[in-house]
Amino acid sequence: MTKKWVTLFERYEEFHLQKDVGQIPYNAHKVLGYEVELWRKGKIDKIDKVSNFNLVDIKANIKFFNIYFSILLYIIKHAKEIDVLSLFHFRKYTLIYAFFFKLFNRKSIVLIKCDSSDKIKPFNDTNLLKKAINIFLAKKVDYALVEHKFVYDFFVRNNIKAIYMPNGISSDLKAAFSEFSTKKDTKLATLIFIGRCGDPRKNAELAIKALSELPENLGWRAFFVGGETDEFKLYYSGILKSKPYLAAKIFFKGYITDIRVIAELYGHSHIFLMTSLQEGYPISLVEACWKGCMPILSPKSGGDDLVGNSAGFIFMDETQLVSILYSSISNIQNTINAGIICKNYVMQNNDWEKNLKNLADIINHE
Repeated sequence: MTKKWVTLFERYEEFHLQKDVGQIPYNAHKVLGYEVELWRKGKIDKIDKVSNFNLVDIKANIKFFNIYFSILLYIIKHAKEIDVLSLFHFRKYTLIYAFFFKLFNRKSIVLIKCDSSDKIKPFNDTNLLKKAINIFLAKKVDYALVEHKFVYDFFVRNNIKAIYMPNGISSDLKAAFSEFSTKKDTKLATLIFIGRCGDPRKNAELAIKALSELPENLGWRAFFVGGETDEFKLYYSGILKSKPYLAAKIFFKGYITDIRVIAELYGHSHIFLMTSLQEGYPISLVEACWKGCMPILSPKSGGDDLVGNSAGFIFMDETQLVSILYSSISNIQNTINAGIICKNYVMQNNDWEKNLKNLADIINHE
């Protein structure tokens, strides 16, 4: 009999299909052969077929302590039918969902996918009783699926089973990549920046400022993908007044939904630039490296594991960023070679199909 996998993510939207929230259940069916459902909060109860799984809307209005009562009842009602329950983020409400699910189906497996912010939650409660309850609930989770090595180490120290599972790229993007040449142009260094310019978290202003500090006669171009706020447009127009030549080097591509267009831009690029103030494990970083881009990242961009195990740079300040950019653009063949190292690493370690097979091997030996 076919086993059943349920992913619960209350805020699921269509764009999540390309992220871990969608790719884990997608590959649970495609690679592991599970019957898969993805549950989310909805306005009415309904079920739709989406890609490789059923999308289940659960009417949910009333909640307490971030727990939707109707979703909790739905978990209890269907617990016996489920072999694997997959949740996202190590939070109190996900632990409560996990606890009640295990209460009604002890033979099942509960997985919680964690990002970098989950290493201290729910272990940082100042109330000792609440902290003890949180740790008790955490023991009901069979495995934490962890994006970062330092988070993995944290869970192991707290006697919680963990599996290292960094983010991969979507099956759709992988297919799109195969349509374009993997050979990089050695004449013009190209950078790509992914994120909405003007969003304080993405800190695109630092990227623009650093690029504007490069010598005018240095040959390069940069693609900025993700759209721009009005405030950012004003900022950039001010930069152009003093350095108008940047208009022929920097290209704003807007928000792109066509995966083939994204794949082509990655294919043309040599450098992936991220200046974020805070990230988890950016899927765009993995996507860029999969197509042979070398990353240049801010300290909190979430790429420590990837850069530390392959190639690329993590800059500490604007001065160092300008220096790294100048060197990487000037020595384009070295940059291409570094991108190849990154590509080989992510194809081995950031592949959803491989990681889901590894997960199946582990849980099947429980």
